[in-house]
Amino acid sequence: MWSLFSGQKDISLNLGIFFELLWLDLFPAGTFIPPQSVYAVLLTLSISYIFALKNISQLWALIIITNLFSYICVFIERQSRLQDNLSYNKLLKRIKSKDDLKLSSIIRMSIFRSIVYNFIFFYLSLIVIFNFYKTILPFIPEIKFINWNVLWIVAAIGSILSLRIQKSYVLFFLGFTLLGIVYLGAGF
Repeated sequence: MWSLFSGQKDISLNLGIFFELLWLDLFPAGTFIPPQSVYAVLLTLSISYIFALKNISQLWALIIITNLFSYICVFIERQSRLQDNLSYNKLLKRIKSKDDLKLSSIIRMSIFRSIVYNFIFFYLSLIVIFNFYKTILPFIPEIKFINWNVLWIVAAIGSILSLRIQKSYVLFFLGFTLLGIVYLGAGF
């Protein structure tokens, strides 16, 4: 959707793939709330659009910053779920006392609270990151050897190693060694 409205097709696709690969191994079904990958992608795309950043050598610092904010978003999500748990406990009390149940109002309130929390936090994050990035932008070096392929490989390392299969470790080591030989042979 972002690329339709902003015209940032390449950056949108590349960032989406990067964040998806980065967090591929962070989903051990229900044990914790994973970082908000969509949140980080939207923040990165918004700031890159504002500053007209075009390539990864300009985006790397922004990706790190928005990654940190996606972990803060986990805290917001946790607080929202705690409030939803309180609503659920009130619902259970009403069931026991046979009061009139208004499930639709509880659901509406939960959805409304979630939307408000996420919108406010996104807007505040956007302001903070914009001001911070505007300050540090002149000092961020452009790293020429970083490209999207290298970033995807780095992001995929965690998901490959999370397989915990001996053959995947051997294959990873061989591939990494081959990549190093090719990189060194090319004169980087």
